[in-house]
Amino acid sequence: MKSSCATKPNDVESYDLRELDVPYMVFASRDRSCYRPVHGVSSIVKVTDGTAWTVGIFDQPENQTAEEFLRKVKSHLTASK
Repeated sequence: MKSSCATKPNDVESYDLRELDVPYMVFASRDRSCYRPVHGVSSIVKVTDGTAWTVGIFDQPENQTAEEFLRKVKSHLTASK
């Protein structure tokens, strides 16, 4: 399994994903030996009880159902092809 890329030695806008105690979605692109978040900490979306906490994503509500959020992501990906 590939790990997340360390972009800077003292990157203050990082999470150690092993330390998060709640489910989350990570949006990342694959590099040669690791994964890079596509938009910093905004690429990590906490999910609790079927709710995606999208407050850190521009033009999204504070939270929405994870199902609705994934529908929006899939729709965006389909439109960008």
